[in-house]
This record gives sequence, structure tokens and C-alpha cells, in this order.
Amino acid sequence: MLFPISLLWILGSNPFSSISLFEGLGSVRVCYFAYGSNLDESVLKKRTKTTDSEIIPSIPATLDGYRLAFNSPKLLMGPAFASVVKSTEKSRVHGSVYEINLNQYAWLLLTEGVPLTYKIHPVELDPYSNYSDSALVKSNGIRRGNILKISAFTLLGTSDGPDRSPSKRYMGIIKKGARKHGLDENYLSYLEGIDTI
Repeated sequence: MLFPISLLWILGSNPFSSISLFEGLGSVRVCYFAYGSNLDESVLKKRTKTTDSEIIPSIPATLDGYRLAFNSPKLLMGPAFASVVKSTEKSRVHGSVYEINLNQYAWLLLTEGVPLTYKIHPVELDPYSNYSDSALVKSNGIRRGNILKISAFTLLGTSDGPDRSPSKRYMGIIKKGARKHGLDENYLSYLEGIDTI
């Protein structure tokens, strides 16, 4: 069962109420698009209070019309954290779609600082072609003509400031997760070329 993204957006404005409201709703699933440090599944599991032995279904996908940005400060000073911002139609962000339950969703919002640092944003994603027959796509896919999309949510940074350099450690986490999820080689090369501090 895919919980309506619009309703999640409304409820997600208060992550504390989400935790009590969603308690016991582990069977209800939502799709979350990760593009930053949550590409590393071990990071995502810590943020969602998920045990190491639990499996979180995931597949690689792209978000068209956006670009990867580093303009989301969690501190007033220091390196920036990842976000995605609208850009030209040719721009594309690669990442991973995780299928998580509502308890995991609530913890994710809380640990990511929603609504202060990030805000919830509904998106439609293109799954990598070799994953079009996966269980995740079959249960969450929607048709737009002949094009198969995945309805999901992602997190947008609330800052509209200029891009800054991320830390070397932070980029290392992103690149580790991107490699593990088998993201496109050209995109991996792009990540390798991002300057860090």
C-alpha cells in the first residue's frame, strides 16, 4: 500500500506528531528518493531507527529537471550539505529509491531537520531500465503514457543560497553509497569531480 504523498506532505510538517500518529503503521509503505548521504544504507538505517538485519528495498533511479546542489547548511559556518534544486530539463540527479514504512519515514523527517533544514517534496522518478520489472517498481510504478514512473517524495533544502563545497568526509559517504547502488558511471565520475574542503 502506497500512502498518499500529498497527505504525507501535510502530516510531515510536524515530524513530532508524525511519530505518534504513525506508531504501529509499519505495514504502510512510502517511497523516498535519496541523493546525498542517505545513499549509504547504513546512514539511512541509523536515521530511521532500522536494525542492520532489516532489509530496505531500493533501486537506482533518476530525477529529471533538477540538479545536485550543495547549498544546505546545517550549521551557520562550515561545509554544505546536499540538496536538489530545479534546473533545466536536461539536468538529472541520480539516486536511490527506498521503500520505507511510516515509522521509518517519521524518524527520517526528524533526523533530517524537517521543516527547518529540509522540506518534503513530491517527485516522479525514472527507474533505471534494468530495474523496471523489480518488485518495488511493480508495487509503486505509475504510467505516464508509455513511460513508467515512480511516485515518491524527496527532501529539498530550505536554503536558497549559493553552492558551497561539501566536506571530504561527507562526499565520501555519498560516493560510497552511489557505488553500492550501481549508479551510472558518468554520474559517479561527476561526483568524483566535486571540490571538497
